[in-house]
Formats: sequence, C-alpha cells, structure tokens
Amino acid sequence: MVVLIFLFVFGFTFSKELKIIFPSKNTVLIEGRQYIIKWKGDIEGKACISVLMGGKERGIINDCQTDFSEGRYIWKIPEGFVTGFGINIDKNVRIAIFKKENPEDIFYSDYFKVSGYEIKKIETKSPEEAIKLFFSSINKKDYDTAYNLLSKCKITVREDVETFSYLPPKPFIEWKRSMKKIRSVKILVIKDVSFYTDRECDGKKLLGIKTFRVDILLNNKKTTRFLDLVKGSDGNYRILGIGTGP
Repeated sequence: MVVLIFLFVFGFTFSKELKIIFPSKNTVLIEGRQYIIKWKGDIEGKACISVLMGGKERGIINDCQTDFSEGRYIWKIPEGFVTGFGINIDKNVRIAIFKKENPEDIFYSDYFKVSGYEIKKIETKSPEEAIKLFFSSINKKDYDTAYNLLSKCKITVREDVETFSYLPPKPFIEWKRSMKKIRSVKILVIKDVSFYTDRECDGKKLLGIKTFRVDILLNNKKTTRFLDLVKGSDGNYRILGIGTGP
C-alpha cells in the first residue's frame, strides 16, 4: 500500500496550464488602439507573446520579459497591421503565448478579428441625412464613421444599351490618408438631381439609386460633388459613388 501511494504521489507529473481570456472568440480589435491581453494559469517564468494572422506568425509583440504571473500585457495594434496588406479586416487572428526556452509548448487564444476601422451601425433614413453625416464626419476627422457610410461592394449594372459599375473604396488606411488632405469641408447646398429614362431596363430606377448634387466649401474653395446613394435592406442609405460630374 505504501508503495502504491508513493507511486501515485511521485510517479506522475502534472502539466502546467494557461488559458488566454482576452481577446475572446470573435472579438473585433481596431488598428491603432490599445488593448490588454489577459490570461490565467499556473505557469511560472517569462512569457513570449506573439500574434498569428491567417495561420502565419506576425512576430513577438513583447520582449519575452513579461512574467506569467502578471496575467496581462498591454498591446497597441500598429496602424497597417491588417490594412497594410490591402484588406480591411482579418477574421483569423490568434494570440500565442509560450516560454522562450520551450517554444514548442504553445498556448493559443480563440480566433478573433482585427479591423482597420471601427465597424458601426449607423442609421441614415434619408439620402440627405447620409450626405450630411458623411461630410460632417470628414470635417471632424471622424474617418471611421465616414468610411462606414461608403458601400464596400462592387456593383455592376448591365442595361439594354450600356453597363456601369460602382467600385468599393480603397482599403481604409489608403482612403484615410487621402482624406487627411482635407483641412475643412462645409456643405452649402444639397439638391436631388436624380434622372431616370423611359427605357424598359433602367438600372438606377430599378434599384432606386438616387443622385445628389452637393455644393461644398472644400479647404475654403467652392466646388461640387455628385453622390449616388441607395437604400439598403436595413432601411439605411449608403453612398455608392462620389464624383465631380453626374
């Protein structure tokens, strides 16, 4: 009996465990913002923390000098972390934590997302409301809200005699860079200039696409933009395209 007890107590080694609490499954983190990676467990020593995106390692984000007992590490996501690859969001990101002297024994977080901008639910029940919010957001440097108002789809409409397309905006980091050139913008006049033909197949009429002429004061100079907007299935208007001509 003594021998059996001795074997039970000393003959087995118990593996150390660690669970990453945050980021949790499907959490959306935003480039340029600061977050606290949190974990709990009974591992001792120094932790190396790395990030995997699409199954590929993006590198260690700490200096491997964070003590496991701290249970947390502050991570500021660099701008361009995702958008630098020409995409707005990556849905397959994980945190990996391991000991420097034992990199094969790795603990992973659940999959979470990193986005270049904050995805917001915005209500714009009229085209005029969407236009006003877009330009006021640009003026206030609230680029996330403005970008949310832009359609991210490529839409091609083939009519009887012609085809026209609406293209998605550039990835957020590129689009934001171009918007930063705007020091100020103010709406002067908004006018509905929608025009539909009597053709049997009029794509704009069928889809309910509206065109608005917007006179603005851009960097203290008067100019005009033409915006095409459409109502989505959620009842909110989004901007399909912006141009200098109708």
